[in-house]
Amino acid sequence: MTGRHARSGQQGELADAPSGGCGAAPPNARLTTLLLGTLVAIVVLSSAIMAVVPSVQAREDWLWGPSSPMTTTQLFRVRPRTHVILVDEEIYLGTLDGMRRGAGFYQAQHDILNANPGRWNTSSPLTYRQPLLTYLWLMLGSGALIGIAWGALASLSMLAAYRAAIRFVRPPFALLSPGALCLVYTLMAIHPPRLLYAEMWAAPLLVTAGALCALVLVGTAAATATTRARFWLLDVFGATSALFALLVRELALVAVAVMLLALLLDGAARRRRLWLPWAAAVAAWLATYAVHADRVKAVSREDPAPPVMAGSLLGMYIHPGLAFVLACVRWVSTTPVLVPVVIGLCACAVAGAPTLRRTGLLVLNAGLTSGVLALLVVSGTYGTFPDGSYTGYWGFLFLPVVVAWAPLGLRLLARTHTRADI
Repeated sequence: MTGRHARSGQQGELADAPSGGCGAAPPNARLTTLLLGTLVAIVVLSSAIMAVVPSVQAREDWLWGPSSPMTTTQLFRVRPRTHVILVDEEIYLGTLDGMRRGAGFYQAQHDILNANPGRWNTSSPLTYRQPLLTYLWLMLGSGALIGIAWGALASLSMLAAYRAAIRFVRPPFALLSPGALCLVYTLMAIHPPRLLYAEMWAAPLLVTAGALCALVLVGTAAATATTRARFWLLDVFGATSALFALLVRELALVAVAVMLLALLLDGAARRRRLWLPWAAAVAAWLATYAVHADRVKAVSREDPAPPVMAGSLLGMYIHPGLAFVLACVRWVSTTPVLVPVVIGLCACAVAGAPTLRRTGLLVLNAGLTSGVLALLVVSGTYGTFPDGSYTGYWGFLFLPVVVAWAPLGLRLLARTHTRADI
């Protein structure tokens, strides 16, 4: 490595930061900061606006995902209908309603699941959501505050994604990461029923965890004695974010396992045992999920599994083909015009993998982009509509994780790199 790339230690860590005379940021740096702040503000404001402005009812909910002409404030006041087949959104609201009336989480969710006997396997822990998210809603109380809390969580993940992106491409190009997230986050925020899906809440936690994992992998090889504590702190924060993602939606384990594997396979990270906090996070979640399964068993002891769910997990969740991944893209993009944009962002995220040299970074990128997309091609939800179309709510969880890597594809272009040795 020669020229301006021949840096090491702390100098190498600071090489990507914009500089200017007398400590003043250059005009392009100020513009980049302004654009970043604007992108973050759009997500937060869209979440706040939906507290008072109702969303537009979609013509084809089965194709583009659920929507209803109501605000988030109204949404969290809705009670499930009676004597009809309930949709997933009503299950989540019914659980919250039961807890407001004094029931425990598991009893409240069991009761609302049993309102549609035969539809769900109430003996399986996979049927039940974990309680953390519903307790958060109960604590916040107001649907307006719930929506704004999600907006704040999403904005933090955008900042983390940007900080990771500037290690790969120059700051103006790194804006593609928060820009891509701004697009998918805003589209999800302005359709309030999506706010009821645990996948939408786990997504920004996973994006943050992946960004911090990338920062640790980039910096740990050149870390000095003075910067090593900083990377350990980032590592712990990343593992903590991953743990909360797991506690919100167990499906996040797919992405968290990729992050742990990347740290294990990267020589510098492995020597510094930076995988330990992530392994501890997974172990802590496994312990809590064992408690979750035991509580489900206790509350459903008298209820046999409905025959409709008697098939194997393989038969329910494995259905190879592009139909499911396209359903995920549609449910996130919400309109035909934006489907090619979301697909293009995913393609850009995958395309940058050949520019990476570090084993850990290559594993991290491949797992969180092409690996996730491949998973959605072969596996997905078992729920379908009468015409055979799949429900695409897994896209709320996985697509933000993929598009956050979009700037990596820009490394294929000239003069976008910040470093050539990552």
